[in-house]
Amino acid sequence: MPVFYNLSRAAFKRRSAKRRALSTEEIIKEYLLRQLNDEAERFGFDLPPDSALKIQVHHAKEMGMRLNLNTGLSNEYVSLVDANFSMYLELHGMWQIGNLQARGHGLIYRAKPGGVWS
Repeated sequence: MPVFYNLSRAAFKRRSAKRRALSTEEIIKEYLLRQLNDEAERFGFDLPPDSALKIQVHHAKEMGMRLNLNTGLSNEYVSLVDANFSMYLELHGMWQIGNLQARGHGLIYRAKPGGVWS
């Protein structure tokens, strides 16, 4: 059974032309797979192949956010994304993806059973 998740305010930098050409859904999947693989390697657990996870992004809302540095607003923007996705993997504990995680961006939490996605 797939497990449903919400992604809150994930920040994605799109500096290269290759990254700008990707859809929001592709970027979410890429960052999520990278995070899962990093954690599997770090803690030594087996992760199913990407094809078995069957990650599906069901809804994504993207907006631009000007990057705020210690010296003030910069001329760089990031894509700020709220999304709903599902995959055949149950996450436990706190998970985040994307850039600016230290500022609280990119929190992944399980969707409430029977609830409406935000």
